[in-house]
Amino acid sequence: MVIPRVGKFLLSLVFFILFNAHMGAFGKVTLSMRGMRGEKLQKVGIGVPFNLEVTIDGTQKDFSTPEIASPIGRLQRTGFRMETFNGASRTTYIYAARIDKPGIYTFGPAVVHGAAGAEESDPIEVEVAEQTVAQGQRRRSAQQDEAAIARLSVSSSKAVVGEKIYATLRFYRLQPTVEFLTVAEPEQHKDQGYVIKNKKDAITGREEIDGVIADYIEWGWELYPNKTGEIIIPAYRVDYTVLPDRYDFFSTLFGARVAKTIYSNAATIKIDPLPPYQERVDGIGHIKNINASLHPAVMREGEGATLTIAIDGDIDIEQFPLQNMPDGIKVYESKKYTHDKKQFFEYVVQATKTGEFEIPLQQLTYFDVDLYKYRKMATATVPFTILKSERQQETLIPEDNIESASAQDYGVTEKEKHRPEIKGLIRHFYGAYGRITHIPWLLFIVLCLLPVLFILKNNAKLFTNALGKWLPGVKRRMMFGFAHSQLIKSYRIPYDWHFIFLSVFAHLLNKHISQVTGEDVDRWMAQRATEQELVEWRDFFNKLNQANYFSAYTVDIDQLYQQAKQWLFFIRKKA
Repeated sequence: MVIPRVGKFLLSLVFFILFNAHMGAFGKVTLSMRGMRGEKLQKVGIGVPFNLEVTIDGTQKDFSTPEIASPIGRLQRTGFRMETFNGASRTTYIYAARIDKPGIYTFGPAVVHGAAGAEESDPIEVEVAEQTVAQGQRRRSAQQDEAAIARLSVSSSKAVVGEKIYATLRFYRLQPTVEFLTVAEPEQHKDQGYVIKNKKDAITGREEIDGVIADYIEWGWELYPNKTGEIIIPAYRVDYTVLPDRYDFFSTLFGARVAKTIYSNAATIKIDPLPPYQERVDGIGHIKNINASLHPAVMREGEGATLTIAIDGDIDIEQFPLQNMPDGIKVYESKKYTHDKKQFFEYVVQATKTGEFEIPLQQLTYFDVDLYKYRKMATATVPFTILKSERQQETLIPEDNIESASAQDYGVTEKEKHRPEIKGLIRHFYGAYGRITHIPWLLFIVLCLLPVLFILKNNAKLFTNALGKWLPGVKRRMMFGFAHSQLIKSYRIPYDWHFIFLSVFAHLLNKHISQVTGEDVDRWMAQRATEQELVEWRDFFNKLNQANYFSAYTVDIDQLYQQAKQWLFFIRKKA
């Protein structure tokens, strides 16, 4: 029959269309918030970065990149992944975000466009709070759960535009198996409201925190706000590794460590504007005193002297232009530097005429943050004397002086001295050089070196042998000096001492450090140490190996450090 056949065909066509429509549609679009390590979050700290993930379930291949409605502007996509399970596909887009002010923010919906139409997710709310609220109080977890803590602090929570603010970041190790890896600064923006200067090198120390004695690493820097309102210093990221709760010797030996990441808290500073002022302001802070000095204070015309302006105080002065300098005095800027918490400005002063002069008082205007008002401070005046140059003092000898001068001074007889041409020579040479005994310095040096070159030429083999014996000794002394300085720099870091000693033995054994074995070290020591010294050395080197491979302070660090210095001196003496 024709009709049943047509019915079957239409029914098959309907099923085909419905099947393809289902296969082309999105199953679901989901927007979620996660931490940088992928953990689920409900709250986030101020300045702490987090991820927004858009997950697309379905089999449609052609669809657009998700568009997320964002209260903080355009989001930056940082990742993408595609997964397939039992024929079902899932695509995830990852976007990084950071919010520097507390509050509740709504993100989404996330919209995806495809051939079958558009699909959107539900919006989500992100609560941004202080770090202690977002991650909970740390007193209990610091003792039981956490292996490390990162804390950001600032010297003041309130300042004025341009005021120096000290910031420090401390990374605390609450477990001895923690090993620091890296610290990452937050992304800087042009409109962040401050400028960072004078970053300090990391220092180490020990402090009791939440009832736990913890070693810490501290970084410091200065920041200067350049706009009013609230500025946020975002959280800093610290990466470290730690041994798992359960481990054995072999897992430790083969590096079975767990990589972890923590974020510090953010810091909020309120910045007020400076009070209005009509004159030039040189700096913001507070100053104890300011003084000026000139060296030398007596100079000849055309010579230069160094004028130094020293400012003692907690302030940053970009430049210090000299004021009301007298006529006939040229000034050239030299350098600016800081020493012992004082700022120094140096200038080269050159006089173009003779006489008695003085550097007038030099005034500095600044805003005193302690008194909250503008102040002026000035140096005292600095007197100095300019003499005639030596060339101007080289005058011709008067006739009377020529007559009274000794003829022997010029290598002529008394009768010849009175001849006109001889008078002219005497006048010229006496005025320009004094007596005619001038020898060029270059010729003098060459004449002195000639005997030395003659001796070296006739004793080349002897000199070469002596140099061959001398250079290795110099190289060895330099190596031990460098090792000693590195040992001092790595105080309280015993796993660096192991590398220092291996480097020393690599030099002594003339091997690469990777080829030096414990047997090589023990054999070298056995040839030079007594039995008692060898026993003590093996005990020390065993402790050093434990400190290096196990990353745990199982020994007295101060005592081990003193032993390391003594053994380095012993090896140097025996080498």
